[in-house]
Amino acid sequence: MLIPDIIINLKFLPTEHGGRKMPTPKDYFGCIFEIHNTNHDGRLLLDKIGSIYPSETKENVPVKFLCADLVIPKLNIGDKLLLKEGHVIGEAIVAEILNKNPESSAV
Repeated sequence: MLIPDIIINLKFLPTEHGGRKMPTPKDYFGCIFEIHNTNHDGRLLLDKIGSIYPSETKENVPVKFLCADLVIPKLNIGDKLLLKEGHVIGEAIVAEILNKNPESSAV
């Protein structure tokens, strides 16, 4: 089981505004997170939340980053993140930072 680095509150865009056409898988969803104009790989850990549908808003979504040691020092609570899958599919706000002193941790 992966240990999350942060908790986010997110909103997926509607399909007609560039969002996904289908819901995410129910266990995890890998995507790019744009943080302060820099892209980082990560996963939404959805095993306790389930699939997220286009246009849906979810609170308290755990996230694990591929290279947390590069991401966590850049983050503050309240920061806005863009979720991308070739293009922006949603946005999120950092609600909590769980892993304040990360070492490189592969997903």
